[in-house]
Amino acid sequence: MLNFIKRKIEKHRLKRTFQEYGSTINEFNVDGIGVVKYAQWLHPLESKKEVTTSNVGFYKKLVRPGATIIDIGAHTGDTTVPMALACGKEGLVIALEPNPYVFKILEANAKLNQELTNIDALCFAATETEGDFVFHYSDASFCNGGFLTQLKNQ
Repeated sequence: MLNFIKRKIEKHRLKRTFQEYGSTINEFNVDGIGVVKYAQWLHPLESKKEVTTSNVGFYKKLVRPGATIIDIGAHTGDTTVPMALACGKEGLVIALEPNPYVFKILEANAKLNQELTNIDALCFAATETEGDFVFHYSDASFCNGGFLTQLKNQ
């Protein structure tokens, strides 16, 4: 019970205190492709990500090699990378992520497998209307969010 309380207190502290987190590079063996590298964000509230044969296979059923895909809200690239592997080097995945802290990890993932993929990572949001928007995040270190609340300067 004491450990449970300690974990709850620590999680509450993490949500209220800003800290910028780096990444660690993991390698995954994907059938038919080989070794794929992925930058895992070290934010303590971020779940572990994996690039698997089934992830890539799912997107291969939807797109042909050479296709162009837009990934809106790409986060760290956990869907971007499998999409890009499915499109191949001759394809293109445009990955949009407005969170500058998460974007650093997405950008790292865009660069890790350049011999296999073509990812253009851009640090902005896609919206129906031009303007400045306010987003809410789940914690002070901007792990996850994007809940649009209002348009500024209307």
